[in-house]
Amino acid sequence: MINNFMFKLISLLTLFFLIAKNSLAINQDVYEKAKINKINLSGWYINDSNKVNDGRYFLPGIKFIKNIRNQFKDNFFFITGFAWVDFDNNNTQDIIFVGEGHRCGSGNTTGEYIEQEGRIACSVEGIKMLTAVKPPILTFLQDPREQKITHKDNLFDWNNEFGEEIGYGATLARLIIDDFNNDDVDDIFIANAQAQIRNKKYEYIGPNHSLISTDKLNWKQTIHTGFKTEKKQKIYIGFSHGSTSGDIDNDGDIDIITTEFKGAVCHFNDGKGNFKAKICANQTGFAVTAADYNNDGNLDLIISGDHYNPKFNEISPSGWKGDPATNRVSVFFGNGKGKFKKQKTKIEPAYTLGDKFMFSQVVDMISWDFDDDGDVDFISSVVGPFYSSSAFAIYENIGNGKFKLKNSLLFPGVEPNPAWVDPKEWAKEIKDEHSHPYNSYCNRTALIDVNNDNLMDAICVNGNLNKHTNWFFINKGDLIFEMVDPSFVEDKGWVFFL
Repeated sequence: MINNFMFKLISLLTLFFLIAKNSLAINQDVYEKAKINKINLSGWYINDSNKVNDGRYFLPGIKFIKNIRNQFKDNFFFITGFAWVDFDNNNTQDIIFVGEGHRCGSGNTTGEYIEQEGRIACSVEGIKMLTAVKPPILTFLQDPREQKITHKDNLFDWNNEFGEEIGYGATLARLIIDDFNNDDVDDIFIANAQAQIRNKKYEYIGPNHSLISTDKLNWKQTIHTGFKTEKKQKIYIGFSHGSTSGDIDNDGDIDIITTEFKGAVCHFNDGKGNFKAKICANQTGFAVTAADYNNDGNLDLIISGDHYNPKFNEISPSGWKGDPATNRVSVFFGNGKGKFKKQKTKIEPAYTLGDKFMFSQVVDMISWDFDDDGDVDFISSVVGPFYSSSAFAIYENIGNGKFKLKNSLLFPGVEPNPAWVDPKEWAKEIKDEHSHPYNSYCNRTALIDVNNDNLMDAICVNGNLNKHTNWFFINKGDLIFEMVDPSFVEDKGWVFFL
């Protein structure tokens, strides 16, 4: 006979099995859906392996982010973001933090930052580029079931010659996590968007790190050739403000796409994790996302060069009016062979203040079929000129890769001043992009079904200096989202913050 204790134990084990089976099915649906739509989740989908025993997601809280920045202050000036990666290949997501590295006078380094045209950059003379003296990267192994996180150092084999001659990327924010060499272990591409000033002119160069697994818990710098690469060090040195990934040329391996002023850059993978970079889309870019938007089986791109906003731009600290041909958000359809064709219809911006104030700068975009209608939509973190005010914009795919703005939500606490309907009033208050109180955004947006209702939600991923780190966008269906703060998801029992 089964006694009462054994009956309860069997019942609990059965319940646990059913929950685990259901979670696995949900995750499997997500990965299958991503495969069909040619979406590479790339370290930006938080799956059920990231849950504690009671079903809450296990995520880094803002206090934790601040604490590790203080503990590892020799590496970081500040932390800009993080992503999820399975370092030890145990089917549980671990985590990697990146940020602003020490150079130009911080952390006992030499040099100085100067402000020009409302933006700050490092002044350099006599060298090609001034980079971080230590890699602004931290890696942690996670055990969500036990609510443990452990710092794991020395995972990356930085080439000595590279380290001595160039240093490390200094403005890291966006990472791509994927298996580039087909060994079933996650690899890492760390995009870098650093600027410097030489002879009163901006230069946008800095090392982007592509790290390929060699054996258990070891990754080595791989080879980059082609556009904007250093021939001796064989490393890409472009200004990668935006990055994403996917199989561009349908050859079975994962390629990388980054943004540049001269156009989007496709980094073609040779199957071993070595990349050849070339301009593949004629569009100035600051943000990029990829999927099959017209359902033809080929990878497409949405590239943002921001939106044309001359009334505010010409009165801004930069004084630059902009270019209607390049300051736009465009869809590029791929042919499956590595080439992309720009579509004539441009994607319209979000406005507020009676359509008098435009959110013209696009910080980040991410794609998913958020309304489950069979085509891929996208969401975007957008800001006003010089990061003045912020919004979350939702775009619906209305068929064949054509998009309309479904809705936009203002970030609370940084709403635009109503006086900004007059650009002159805006210019009185916004003198640069860093000192005013309206600066907030999502450095990167990650996907997560935080309330387990089979509708994909999103989380705002930032570092320790942003007002809206760990804010969530809850998908209510039909592309309607609700913006909530971290305490909301904690009170609901959805998230356990470290």
